[in-house]
Amino acid sequence: MTIPSSVWSSPFSRVSRSSRTERIATCKECPRYGKAIKMCKECGCFIPVKTWFKEQSCPLGKWKAIMELPPRPDISSCPSPETLIRLKDGEIPAGELKVGDLVHTQHENTLEWGDWPVTYVELIADQPRLKLDFCDNNNEEQEILCSWSHKFYVDGKEWPLLGGVKEWVKARDMKIGDVVNGRALQGGGVNGRTLHGIRWWSDGDVVKITVDEAHTYVAAGLLSHNKAA
Repeated sequence: MTIPSSVWSSPFSRVSRSSRTERIATCKECPRYGKAIKMCKECGCFIPVKTWFKEQSCPLGKWKAIMELPPRPDISSCPSPETLIRLKDGEIPAGELKVGDLVHTQHENTLEWGDWPVTYVELIADQPRLKLDFCDNNNEEQEILCSWSHKFYVDGKEWPLLGGVKEWVKARDMKIGDVVNGRALQGGGVNGRTLHGIRWWSDGDVVKITVDEAHTYVAAGLLSHNKAA
């Protein structure tokens, strides 16, 4: 379990005592709980510490992270400047992306692969960010640091008001176990990855990117949408 300094100091990072008590009680009932050393045999975390933090979750899904975000406006779907963006030929950090660069990505509706030009790039400072950790079927890990409103293509997310499938999901609404880059994306070098960690990170720079027509780009190997709304 990694708790960055930004989480320790954040006034939003800790759960209430009652929520922590409920988490601990759930852990104690689990066969993977090590009673003698108060550690989880599944993730190796020390339960009296882990259960304090909102962004932490049970690896078996028995209790979830609490993502109560303080009110701040959505700016856009933005990755951090160091995040690699797939181009027609190779990859480039988002912070080095230029208008006119061709990104290799999939159309937001048809999911067809193609090369589309970047029409807008802006570095935006001091934005709230989340770090998300993913793992594929080969246990290869991938992480991305992005704005709260960064949108991913997620398998089988239900849209209760419309009764359909919600495919584009904001980082702040992601849940442990969500799969990004689903079956429809196979064959283009983008493989399905399962979310296994999400946590607060320090405020910092993000890059607003707009892609013509497709309105998507592949950031850190993850299909992402360029609109927050």
